[in-house]
Amino acid sequence: MAIRPGEPVSVIRFGEGSARLGTADRETVARIAAMANEVRGMVRIVGHAGRPGGGEGPKQEVAEFGLSLDRANAVAQELMRNGISADRLKVEAVGDAEPLVIAGSAAAEAANRRAEIFIE
Repeated sequence: MAIRPGEPVSVIRFGEGSARLGTADRETVARIAAMANEVRGMVRIVGHAGRPGGGEGPKQEVAEFGLSLDRANAVAQELMRNGISADRLKVEAVGDAEPLVIAGSAAAEAANRRAEIFIE
């Protein structure tokens, strides 16, 4: 993992409708925390939802935004468990507004269910 301005140092993937980190994800976040502890900068976590344009009105948009926020917060909580202070964290949620893949397939939705971690 290298720090490149404007690029995430890691991407954590989530299951459908989930904001739960798996064992491998917690290990990844621990490595990122160790990396972040070597530099002095903010750690920004951006949560995403999986279904670009798949919403059906305001209720769906709110649900997608909420899920993306839950994903970002799950990563932030794990970073704090690994020694990153809350004042170094910036949590953002974008719902389904910034998809990696725009397509109606299950694989596209899976690629979009993520939290990106940046060290700035």
